[in-house]
Order: sequence, then C-alpha cells, then structure tokens
Amino acid sequence: MAGYLIDSHIFLWAVESPKRLSAAEQNFLTDPRHDIAVSVASLWELSIKASIGRLAISRHAKSIPPDHFGRSASQVGVRILPVETPEAEYVRQLPWIHKDPFDRLIIAQALIGGRMIITRDGVFAQYPGVQVFVA
Repeated sequence: MAGYLIDSHIFLWAVESPKRLSAAEQNFLTDPRHDIAVSVASLWELSIKASIGRLAISRHAKSIPPDHFGRSASQVGVRILPVETPEAEYVRQLPWIHKDPFDRLIIAQALIGGRMIITRDGVFAQYPGVQVFVA
C-alpha cells in the first residue's frame, strides 16, 4: 500500500469541524506514520461548492484567501496529490457505479497509486480493487 487518499468530506471535516470525525478517523489522520494525501480534485470540488454557495465554511466564501484549502491541507498534515494524465484518462475505464466526476477521479487515483481511500461514502467500496478505510 502506497498510502492513503482522503475523500473531500473527510478533508473538509478535518479542517472545518474535526468533531464530525470518529475517534478512529482522528487518530488515523493525525498519526505521522501514515502517508495521507488529499487530491487536488477535492480542493477543486470544495472550491466550486463554496463559490456557488453549496458549502458553508468557517469564513464567508468571498473573504476566504485563494489558497485556503491548500493551507488547510498543510495545517492538518496531509499533502496535496496532483492529478496526472494517466489518472484523468483512467476514469473512462471505471464502471459507472458512481456518477460524481470528482469521486471517480479520486477512485482512479487510488487504484493507480495503490492508495486506500478514507471515506464514509459506501459507493467507493463497490469498485473492484478499491480499498476503503473503515473506522
């Protein structure tokens, strides 16, 4: 296993409302022995949702600095995983179990990179080969 990839909602909770995470999730995310990343696709998704008013974050969306989520990743100790061409193209090979394009990209990144996904979205586990962290 190359490491772990956290889903958008887990990242958001770690940043904005850690009390929403289970004790097991909190302990796992804060353990420095784990290579934990968040996809740049998640940061893109959260930024889009904040800009259209579908995501309430700790500060008013218009006053948030442009690098808010990037800084937040650093503060919670996760690195940002870029999207590479093979991952973007792998999405077309995935079965249409999940319709969310951001989640499909996260799944492709996990499969290609040999990463386990930390999520509460049960649909991820329906993909062949995807490993999901269960707290």
